[in-house]
Amino acid sequence: MDLLDARYGALGVIGTDRRLEQFIHVGIDADLAAQIGPLPDGKGLLGVLIDDATPVRLKRLSEDSRSSGFPNHHPPMDSFLGVPIRVGEEVFGNLYLTESSRGEFSAEDEDLALALAATAGVAIENARLFEHRRQLELLDERTRIARDLHDHVIQRLFAVGLNLQATASRLPADMAESVASQIAEVDGAIAQIRQSIFSLSVTGAAKERVRARILDVIDRFQGRVQQPISARFAGPVDLLADAALTDDLVAVVTEGIANAVRHAVATKVSVTVIASERELIAEVHDDGTGPPDDVRMSGLANLHARARERAGSLDLIQADDGGSRLRWRVPLT
Repeated sequence: MDLLDARYGALGVIGTDRRLEQFIHVGIDADLAAQIGPLPDGKGLLGVLIDDATPVRLKRLSEDSRSSGFPNHHPPMDSFLGVPIRVGEEVFGNLYLTESSRGEFSAEDEDLALALAATAGVAIENARLFEHRRQLELLDERTRIARDLHDHVIQRLFAVGLNLQATASRLPADMAESVASQIAEVDGAIAQIRQSIFSLSVTGAAKERVRARILDVIDRFQGRVQQPISARFAGPVDLLADAALTDDLVAVVTEGIANAVRHAVATKVSVTVIASERELIAEVHDDGTGPPDDVRMSGLANLHARARERAGSLDLIQADDGGSRLRWRVPLT
């Protein structure tokens, strides 16, 4: 606004629905903005820039047939300049300027606005890359901590629980009941440690990460098999799975563990989720009785449908140890 001598300016951020999900404006104070009402969502002339990412420069807004007019209490605006902000090949949003102090914006103003938009695009891309790298580093660190806690703390707690169970079996009923309550405390501590590790949000803002939700499922089944259900995550799972894909992954893990516990009479179950640039894989492995003769009996039709919708696959095969291995695989490109 200062460089181009504009009275009003705004930055519109384009959402996934190709409308404006954010509209940051300067020049209109808060009281007047409250009187005007809802912010623009990308209709009229603002929408033209969204649909066709080329600069728009007008001497008078009102004389352009694409303009949809202004709501009540909106200040008058004549001259207009709008340019796209690109982040790589993506159009991130648009820069809007109105009311040039010279009566209209010049071709030189347009070139300067485009240069500013390009600079903003580079800054946004760098910020995104920095955040992505930071999240990957946090994921790696959390994976390391989780591995250390699982290999040392949780295993030792589990061993304590087993020893307490063996001791309780040789005690009188009243004393055995007291020991059983302590075993329950140990089990609760194990579940809490797992939840604390995987429920941490990478950004501090996301509410439900893939790992946290899968660990929630695992915690619900803990105690239904002789050994603790283990989980392993590889790659940036939390970054690659959106809300819908996360729901699918949770459904796969839930159904896989349920089948192992209820039908396969398993004593050991493990869950593995692997993310790469090309695909996402979820596996549930158990040491039970192996796949049923009729896999339709195991309630996997829903998981087959979820895989087909994503051009993926679902396989339930006999594992090398005689148990079952359920693998749900979907492409990410």
